[in-house]
Amino acid sequence: MNPMAKCCLLLLLFLLGFLLPEARATSCHPDDLQALRGFAANLSRGGVLLRTAWSGATCCGWDGVGCDGATGRVTALRLPGRGLVGPIPGASLASLVLLEELDLGYNNLHNISGAITVLRGCQNLNTLILTNNFGGEELTDDGIIGGFKNLVVLDLGDCALRGRVLK
Repeated sequence: MNPMAKCCLLLLLFLLGFLLPEARATSCHPDDLQALRGFAANLSRGGVLLRTAWSGATCCGWDGVGCDGATGRVTALRLPGRGLVGPIPGASLASLVLLEELDLGYNNLHNISGAITVLRGCQNLNTLILTNNFGGEELTDDGIIGGFKNLVVLDLGDCALRGRVLK
């Protein structure tokens, strides 16, 4: 292979590695794999479909899951409009130690106070989207968003919640 072709090939490989960091991690961290499976196991309706689609140990390639390319740790969970029903199984999600983004909008979730209490354990969480869930539940008086260290975006639109959102 001539030197120019080698140079182009190396540049292409570098750019692919830079532009597609999620492709480098073929499987996710065992703790994150267990957490995702626990999350899906505790939901009904759309959770059944999730359990079917989420098979094997390569959760970084699962639909709705984003990972850090170098470590295989889950950094994002984007599952809007999946027909998920039930309380958010927060204990499972709190095990995702590098989780930064959680989008569970437009499902049929309930028990917002319990979920928020557990999700406070996700210390890296900066985006929490729970739009159009919780069907008019009441917020507790203990301050719904207090305790989130890095939260920048909190979307509770169209939840018809009662009570006050406190810092």
